[in-house]
Amino acid sequence: ATGQPLSQKAISSLFLAGFISSALVGTAAGSLVDKYGRRAGCLAFAIICAASAVSVMASRWSLLAAGRFLGGVATSLFMCAPESWLCAEHARLSLPAAALGELFGWAYFADSIIAILAGQVASYAAAVGGPTAPFLASLPLLLMGSIIVVCTWSENRAVIGGGGGGGLRDGLYALMREPTLLALAFLQALFEASMYIFVLVWGGAVASAAPTGADVPFGKIFSCLMAACAVGSALFSLLSGLKLRVEAFMQPVLLGAAIALYSAAFPPADVASLVWPLPPAWLYLIFCFIGFEVAVGVYFPAVGSMRGAYLPDSQRGAIMNITRVPLNVLVIIVALARDELGDRGALLCAAAALLLATVALATIWMRGVKTKLE
Repeated sequence: ATGQPLSQKAISSLFLAGFISSALVGTAAGSLVDKYGRRAGCLAFAIICAASAVSVMASRWSLLAAGRFLGGVATSLFMCAPESWLCAEHARLSLPAAALGELFGWAYFADSIIAILAGQVASYAAAVGGPTAPFLASLPLLLMGSIIVVCTWSENRAVIGGGGGGGLRDGLYALMREPTLLALAFLQALFEASMYIFVLVWGGAVASAAPTGADVPFGKIFSCLMAACAVGSALFSLLSGLKLRVEAFMQPVLLGAAIALYSAAFPPADVASLVWPLPPAWLYLIFCFIGFEVAVGVYFPAVGSMRGAYLPDSQRGAIMNITRVPLNVLVIIVALARDELGDRGALLCAAAALLLATVALATIWMRGVKTKLE
């Protein structure tokens, strides 16, 4: 708020604060959402997210850190409450299973389009009102979303049955006793960890690869990445319409994502043995990152569909946020080792996580095939 720039170390600390709070406090959020209601969880997200956005006006580092801590809690609520509500309503209305996957596909397609528009609005707000303006611009949107939830959503809570509850302990027990749920949790943690590592790296990597003194159009690049996400979500809807199993068509998608980030770790100057001409290093990186974002666009509706099919409603929110613990731990480790790893090391860590996610997905697919044979 004072206009004084923060040091890179302070920015990194604030970045980590959100992941640490999500890992420490966020796990309880899923259980509370299951117990007290998914609609209430969405409203709590809006309130906490608004407080986090307002915190950027503070001039004290401690208040900025508190805002990022609240941001981590809000993220945990956002990652479980809306989806849990949707899956429960889908089950209550007895809609066909294919309808859930189609809904996820178009929802994430629209999300990508909105992200493109939001990026442009944020750029304009920052140009007019300074770096804190985009955060404040989110407040009317949070209010509008809250009004929609209050006026159009009915409350739903976890359906407790079979002797199981919706608490954190019951969610852990469900993961431990069911290998498919455990593999799905590892798939989500590994893929989304690679995505957050990518978020940590991509801007600096593109800036480093750009010609000296070049004005890198980050806003336009971000819009291209979000457009790639939209393409991926539309591709998911197309593949789902062909009645292909999500577990089957997602395997080449994950492998493609791993190849994209591995390739980004070795820009053209390091692969001189290739016989065809390569674009400049920064453009090469952008193409690699666009390939990864297409996979991200396919991933989110795909994993939403799998969670809708596999997660028990009584522990849905708890399991979704338990999964975020290893995710956050992985991101924190890479972030703390950022100086030693560099862009290349961080990208290779993300690519390795994607390969392990492919193994977890193959485990789910093989168990499904085995069940059908039996």
